[in-house]
Amino acid sequence: YTPAAGATTSTFTYTLVGTAPCINDTSIATININPQPNAGTDGSTTTCESSVTTIDLYSLITGEQAGGTWSQTSGTGGTFNAGAGTYTPAMGATTSTFTYTLVGTAPCVNDSSIATINMNMAPTAVISYSGPYCYNDSSSQAVTLTGTNAYTGGAYSATPAGLNINSITGAIIPSLSVPGDYVVTYTIPASMSCLQVQVQTNVSITAKPILTYTVTNPICDGSTLDFVLNSNIPGTTYTWSASNNDLTGFDTDGDQTDINQLVQLIDPMSTTGSISMVILPSFNGCTGDPVSVTILVNPTPRVTSITQEDASLCSGETLHMDINGEPTGTAYNWVAIYSNVQVTGGIYSGTTTGAIDLQVATVNPLVPGTIQFQVTPFRNGCFGTPFLSDVITVNPIPGDPIGLPQPEICSEESTTINVSENLLIPGTMLEWEVIASNNVTGFSPTGSGLAPISINDTLYNDTDVQGFVTYRITSVLGECEGSYTDITVLVNPLPKPVLTDGHICVNATTGITYQGYVLDTHLSGTSYTYDWFLLNTTTNIYEPIAGANASTFEAMVEGNYQVIVTNSITGCMDDASADVIEVFPATGLTATVSDAFTDNSTITVTVNPIGTGSLIYALDDGAWQDSNVFTGVEPGTHTVLVADLEGCTNLTIDVTVIDYPKFFTPNGDGFNDTWNIIGLNQPDAKLYIFDRYGKLLKQLSATDQSKGWDGTYNGAQLPSTDYWFTIDFKENDQQKQFKSHFSLKR
Repeated sequence: YTPAAGATTSTFTYTLVGTAPCINDTSIATININPQPNAGTDGSTTTCESSVTTIDLYSLITGEQAGGTWSQTSGTGGTFNAGAGTYTPAMGATTSTFTYTLVGTAPCVNDSSIATINMNMAPTAVISYSGPYCYNDSSSQAVTLTGTNAYTGGAYSATPAGLNINSITGAIIPSLSVPGDYVVTYTIPASMSCLQVQVQTNVSITAKPILTYTVTNPICDGSTLDFVLNSNIPGTTYTWSASNNDLTGFDTDGDQTDINQLVQLIDPMSTTGSISMVILPSFNGCTGDPVSVTILVNPTPRVTSITQEDASLCSGETLHMDINGEPTGTAYNWVAIYSNVQVTGGIYSGTTTGAIDLQVATVNPLVPGTIQFQVTPFRNGCFGTPFLSDVITVNPIPGDPIGLPQPEICSEESTTINVSENLLIPGTMLEWEVIASNNVTGFSPTGSGLAPISINDTLYNDTDVQGFVTYRITSVLGECEGSYTDITVLVNPLPKPVLTDGHICVNATTGITYQGYVLDTHLSGTSYTYDWFLLNTTTNIYEPIAGANASTFEAMVEGNYQVIVTNSITGCMDDASADVIEVFPATGLTATVSDAFTDNSTITVTVNPIGTGSLIYALDDGAWQDSNVFTGVEPGTHTVLVADLEGCTNLTIDVTVIDYPKFFTPNGDGFNDTWNIIGLNQPDAKLYIFDRYGKLLKQLSATDQSKGWDGTYNGAQLPSTDYWFTIDFKENDQQKQFKSHFSLKR
């Protein structure tokens, strides 16, 4: 038996055929054949160092038998797994060989095959830009590319979207790009078993820095300018310049991001203060738009004064307070500070533009309270220093006046009005005034006193009817007025007897009273009673006159008389007195007349005896006079009367005054129609009338029976002019002649 490839263990049987009955007999020859190891045929592959694909070495050889072992016989780098028969390339790996070995069982020999991995080198590249670039850079910006092996011919891309990039050249245009941070990728396509290669770089397109800021605007004088600058891009820097109006000590430029300078007005009350700033933001050399900001600087307002109408008020009254401050447009927050005071409506704080009006009342009605105000001025967000007003005292309202009704009184009596105050608050005053009266005098129109009080006025009623006075009593505490009560006092008049001094007429010779004097009280009515008295000059006591109880009494003796009159209804009484004296009458009378035709005719009266009365004289029905001489007496007969003021004398005498009228008017009206001598009445007197040429016109009788001249001559009326006359007459037993002229008027 000759083995051959592929032969397997074989058995061979050697048989001897037996002769029956013998059986056959066999023996077996066994040839055990061990297989020759076959490591297969060598193989190879090509890959790239950048490949991350694991290579199965078994796949490179063919026809191999299992059970062999792998070993690396050349090359470096990569990851070789002998047990698994795999190899994974890695960057820097070189071409490598791997041997697969099968160990033969003797007499078989070992067998091996070789797997070769040819390693291509991967390309490398580095890209970069010179940026960052500003958002407004319109020029094309090239990329810088360096590398090894086959690094050119790649493509450019960027993430995120928004970068304007040429995919072939890698050039970018910033102004056409969206500002931001980008990753630019350069991709080398796969070749020569090498995988695609990508390299990256960062490039920034700086956005336009846009200024944002926070600032208190307007700002108050004396505050720190907290001007914080911000931008849409972190890390932005700023430069600024400033100009101001009405400020002191403010910088004109700077680069702070928090501008916190002190702002102070030159004039603390100026309303025109301001800061004008121009701010330029910058980032990575890129500038944004300049921003202009004007900040108004408001004055810190202040309270210059607080005026109040009253330093004290009464409970329930409204306080009024005027707040004055500067500058104009200032308003005020106020807070009440109070003790034992409540504000109607419960409003204890508020805001006003200048006035506070609050109704206030005491909490405890028996004691005063106080209130004042803390006032804080503000204007356009600026608050000034709080200002305290003066303290206002709120006084309680006093209690009610209490008084009893008053009884009627008589004229000349005093009132007894007693009034108190019901709450008994110390210091309460009671003030009164007369609010109505009729037929009464003597009252005090006003008055006051510390409660309780008494009003004691002596009242007078000088009329004949009942009068009254109404007192209004008001409680007052400080300047606070409480309620009032009215008390009316009825005042009855006194009887008003009026006695006039008089005289009794007594015959001087006999001493007999021939004319008494009636003392008259001038009262009437059934309600009066009368009591008459005569003064005893020795005892100086009035003694009653028996039976004298009427309203009149006729005195027949000289003396001082008194009457007491009582009103039986009211009980009011009054008295009067008068003196009665004796008067002796005048009993003899003569009269003397001036000469006839005197320019100023007079009558002189002589009385004898003259008596004791006060003589008076009258002519005809004329007025009485003290003088006994009458002047300018008209011509004619007159009656002279003599009396005395006491009524005891009554004498008369007739007297004639001779004269002529100075004109006459013969017009038939019944007045002065004729002309003649008046008062002569002498039948033997001769009276002649002439014209101006001496022509005799008329001869008349100078007696009372003569009709006089009617202004005619021979029946014809004579013209108006002056005419002359002569008269021959007797006077005092003497013959006399008188010449003169008179006027005729038509």
